[in-house]
Amino acid sequence: MRLAALLKRKNDSAALAADCARKLLALRNGTGETQKQLARRLKMTESMISRLEGGEHVPSLKTVCRI
Repeated sequence: MRLAALLKRKNDSAALAADCARKLLALRNGTGETQKQLARRLKMTESMISRLEGGEHVPSLKTVCRI
């Protein structure tokens, strides 16, 4: 793969992670839950919720469906 294509793909992933983070944070704020409460309800770890909300991780389709 060419360098330009790799950089675009990395930027696309970062943008997707940031978009998911904003939406998850907005949803959680709408319910008034803490990260710990949301994690418990979704059967996920609190650190995973934190990584998702921080835009550090692109969620899998399975994770998106759980949310």
